[in-house]
Amino acid sequence: MLGYSIGEIILNFYKVWILFFISYFILRRYLFLPILKVIDEREGYIEDIENRYSEVMAYAKKKLEDVEKEMLEVKKRAKELKVNAQREAEDEYNRLLSKVLAEVEKKKEDFNRSLASQLDQEKRRIASNIDKLANIIARKVLEG
Repeated sequence: MLGYSIGEIILNFYKVWILFFISYFILRRYLFLPILKVIDEREGYIEDIENRYSEVMAYAKKKLEDVEKEMLEVKKRAKELKVNAQREAEDEYNRLLSKVLAEVEKKKEDFNRSLASQLDQEKRRIASNIDKLANIIARKVLEG
């Protein structure tokens, strides 16, 4: 072979294996384990963030549903209030209209009574004046 005896080859083979295992344990202790620890911590951190994200999204979805449900209730209540307000306004309008019409009717009746009273007074005054004028005309015809 290349000038090495079997004993030297086996000895070198054991040296290589010993150096390999020493290097492996040193690398494992100071490189692989810390890297694996960082990777595990990152995975845990990412998993925690994903869990929190899922929780927050579920909470947000529930809140959105609650808000949408509340909005529907508010819209329904607003519609009811609007209908009630319109009904009340219509009732108030009709009440005021009836009141105004009653007042107009009363004033019309008062005016008609006043007018009838004035008409009666004027008729009596004219009748009185007619009697006076008839007496004056009769005197003048008799005198004249």
